[in-house]
Amino acid sequence: MARQYSAVAGVVSFAMLYIGPDQVAPLTSILAAAGGAILLFWRQVKGVFLRVMSIFRRK
Repeated sequence: MARQYSAVAGVVSFAMLYIGPDQVAPLTSILAAAGGAILLFWRQVKGVFLRVMSIFRRK
């Protein structure tokens, strides 16, 4: 009996971890928007990154 319960509990917990397209679509949209913003302002992002890195290298 205990063996059957653990198998059922495993199936139920796996079913609760299912991530469908309706949950993933907003996440991919946010990632695409962030990537687009980085590409749009690439020179400024690169300049800020290099400036921050030069500050840490001096010390």
